[in-house]
Amino acid sequence: CKCCSKQIEDKFLLKINEDCYHETCMLCDVCGCSLNGSCFIRDNQLLCKLDYE
Repeated sequence: CKCCSKQIEDKFLLKINEDCYHETCMLCDVCGCSLNGSCFIRDNQLLCKLDYE
């Protein structure tokens, strides 16, 4: 996982731009909310819709 550096052994993983994440590690880099529905990327930061706009 790019976020926590631990091996992903979960049934599901999330892959964004060749980087893999645990589902629970996918958090907005600005506000920390969960990105389980969708995410946006700006300046190599993962963002929720509100922080992207």
